[in-house]
Amino acid sequence: MKRLQGKQIFSVLLGLLLLTGAAGCQPADKDTAGTLYVESGSLSSQNVVPETPELVSSPATSAAPAMSSDTVSVRKSFMQSLRTTNELPSFKRSVTRVLRVGEVELMRASESLQSADKAGSPVQLSVLQASYKTETAGSMGLQDVSTYLENGRLHTVTTLEDSKDAANNRSNAVAAPREGAEAAPAVPDFYLQLTDKMISSADISQNGSDILYSFTLDPEASRTQILELLEGQTDRLDFDLLAFALDYNICTARSNADGFIVELTSSIGGRYTTEGENRNGELSVKYAFSQLGTAQPPDQPKWLSE
Repeated sequence: MKRLQGKQIFSVLLGLLLLTGAAGCQPADKDTAGTLYVESGSLSSQNVVPETPELVSSPATSAAPAMSSDTVSVRKSFMQSLRTTNELPSFKRSVTRVLRVGEVELMRASESLQSADKAGSPVQLSVLQASYKTETAGSMGLQDVSTYLENGRLHTVTTLEDSKDAANNRSNAVAAPREGAEAAPAVPDFYLQLTDKMISSADISQNGSDILYSFTLDPEASRTQILELLEGQTDRLDFDLLAFALDYNICTARSNADGFIVELTSSIGGRYTTEGENRNGELSVKYAFSQLGTAQPPDQPKWLSE
């Protein structure tokens, strides 16, 4: 049986729905990616992209046309909106990810991403801040990673505070640029892999000019998808990957009058065993998109020229 050793489930967060399919925004320093560290306040005054404000749907209209709610039609409509959004080189997005095991919030991560073309080449600025705790709510540390992509060169700066081992600490450490990096798409591949067979139920409705989507995914049908995301990730748990049980996988989304996705959420729950004890965990992810097609190229961050 294959086991995840040493460090292997928290990246259900750090890699799962945020950085998966976003190669242009992944930290280039592999020694720090996915390491567990905890909340102690903001560590840097880097060029942070402002968080996208909460989006509010317009009032429902009584004259909304009837919409086909069969699974195939709903998925096709959803996929069309995802692809339309993904074709945009210019956008802003914010992501919040929270992992809970029992009553303890093991991890909270927030990322902002600003993307736009400059002279025909994508320019992106990403800022990720994450805090971590043990299953007894003890501090594990904080991770602050910023990346800047221009002309295929990905620059990364990392600040870490490790509550367990100060030897891992680093402050505004700028890594050597990675050449040939690709820009992160607006929507990660995780959602674009959705198939009809994965869907237990689907619903679609109209709220003003917005289209609302809801999918309940079959745990067994989407199990392979989830395990692939867990494979090779890092955390401080030790559990049998093949025995990991997926309890539920629910996705909701909202598109606007232009057919662009403006909100996207997932709730993924599962069970595993570590040190002979059963654990229940839930990963909650929320994406919010703004300035679709109108965002300006981000300014080069100060840390890159210092």
